Amino acid sequence: MAQIRRDGTGGINFCGGINFGGGNWRVVQRPIVTEDGIPISGFKANLRETDDKVLGVVTDRCRVVQNNEAFAFTDSLLGKE
Repeated sequence: MAQIRRDGTGGINFCGGINFGGGNWRVVQRPIVTEDGIPISGFKANLRETDDKVLGVVTDRCRVVQNNEAFAFTDSLLGKE
């Protein structure tokens, strides 16, 4: 069972809530190719690493921010560990 850490004020730490909410997986980017193996330039697919489910298609300029990175940033803004 997942446990959520609580900070000194009794609020839930967002980073600790990742496991509780089922968000403890990583996103990977992979090139997109046609059925004939021809690469589609300028685009990549975002996939969930645990099951290779396609989450979306983005341009090459897009950078993945992992769930733990996003929630750690939110926690730092709120002064939580």
